[in-house]
Amino acid sequence: MSGSQVMVLGFGRTGVTLARLFSAVGTKVSVAARKDSDFARISEMGLHPIHLDHLADYISGMDICINTVPHMILDAAILSKMVNSSLIIDIASKPGGTDFAFAREKGLKAIHALGLPGKTAPKTAGEIVSGVLYKLLSS
Repeated sequence: MSGSQVMVLGFGRTGVTLARLFSAVGTKVSVAARKDSDFARISEMGLHPIHLDHLADYISGMDICINTVPHMILDAAILSKMVNSSLIIDIASKPGGTDFAFAREKGLKAIHALGLPGKTAPKTAGEIVSGVLYKLLSS
């Protein structure tokens, strides 16, 4: 996993925790967000900030993409730019943010775990999700 390119979509509680975890294990983390205040914090954490409007310009270089945004972000136009070896994990609240039908059609590995953080423990969702993902990805 060290050296992998990871994109975290969204910078709420869960997104912050996931970005921090993946950075700590040696991946190169980019975070896509919308707010200027988020960009400052992302940069301060030593991560690469990307505006969600420019996601298409960066997504092709990602090995792992984790979505925390509960509206359509990873649509066919974005997914078509990803390499087939990329892994997508969508943990956003319903309705999620990934076009899973197109991902399947393109041959992308996409894990559909909508609402996982809130279902398990809303107060510590980020920590729980990061632990689960770390175990999943290191095996």
